[in-house]
Amino acid sequence: MLSLFPPSETKIENLAESLHAEQRNHNVARPWVMSSMAYSLNGSVAVGGKSEGLSSDKDREMLKIFRSISDVILVGAETVRAERYGAPKLSTALQRLRVNQGKTAVPALAIVSQSLRFDDSLPLFTNNSYRPLVITSEAAQASQKVAEKTEIIRLGKTSVDFPLLMGFFAEKKFAVVLSEGGPAVTQQLIKNDLIDEWNMTLAPTLVDVAPTKQRNTTPCLQNMNLDRIWQHESFLFGRWVRLKKQS
Repeated sequence: MLSLFPPSETKIENLAESLHAEQRNHNVARPWVMSSMAYSLNGSVAVGGKSEGLSSDKDREMLKIFRSISDVILVGAETVRAERYGAPKLSTALQRLRVNQGKTAVPALAIVSQSLRFDDSLPLFTNNSYRPLVITSEAAQASQKVAEKTEIIRLGKTSVDFPLLMGFFAEKKFAVVLSEGGPAVTQQLIKNDLIDEWNMTLAPTLVDVAPTKQRNTTPCLQNMNLDRIWQHESFLFGRWVRLKKQS
């Protein structure tokens, strides 16, 4: 991996060391909030409801490292349902790196849910050794299964109060929060001016997101090839071109 900005002729060989070495300042009032999301060239955050189609081996590697940096992973319930989240998992090397920094072996997981409706077959609910946090409002009603398998935190009367959530994280000594979306969670973090760090993977892909009446259709993808990136001050001007079809 090469750094285009800041300019560097040195290849980044150890991503984990490089990302862990980045400065992330937090204070007593609230933790440092970092976001990690993937987008297509035309702004889609998912293909067929999942982010997998916009990811790559390097993107997945970076996400695991970002998880290893965080004390808690924050994610919306819709993303948990679509991606079928399970308990966070990290390699032995990343767990060791965390422990050496005084952290737990794996980060906590906090799910934002307004409805508290979940599929009982989700890996999160079939793992008896892990209880995620579920962040909701006072008005939401939890099923017995959700109540048994999670730790429910109510912050806000009719919807989740995100500033209160940051205060709760601070009380839990969570110094770094990793937001993995989806769009609703990201919107609330931006609306409340809570984002400290924005990590974005821009996939070289165009996604057909036009609504269709047909069911079980495969989204139309057009992969593109990076041709150049120009920089002027803090602006990046990229050119992606259509990949030639194999004859």
